[in-house]
Amino acid sequence: MNQLINIIYLFAALNFILPKLTEMTQDPIYTKLLIVVAVLGLETIFDALTRIIRKDKITLNGILDKSLMNSLLVLLGFLLFNDVRQSQNIMSKIPGLSSIIDIKTTKLFIMLLPIIVFTTSKCFLKPY
Repeated sequence: MNQLINIIYLFAALNFILPKLTEMTQDPIYTKLLIVVAVLGLETIFDALTRIIRKDKITLNGILDKSLMNSLLVLLGFLLFNDVRQSQNIMSKIPGLSSIIDIKTTKLFIMLLPIIVFTTSKCFLKPY
């Protein structure tokens, strides 16, 4: 449940933050760096708040580990989105993809797709 709330939180936050990040610079390297830093900050805030609510001990190492992993997964999704959008081979083979790829929520979903895949695969590997 906590991961689902995290994904919804990232989706809502990136919905408002991403247009401002892309307006700040036209350089793609700086855009990627800004996305990683923004998601790292968002994830750090989310982890700290959930640990405070659960009354767990706040350790900087634990918070930064998960936050850095999720920010790199969002960067992977951003790179995946850019590669799909710029690849004429993929765009021509899948009908209707060019109209779907321009929707803002599709970009956010593709950016968060690696976190969803990572979370579900981790859940399947847990012994119960």
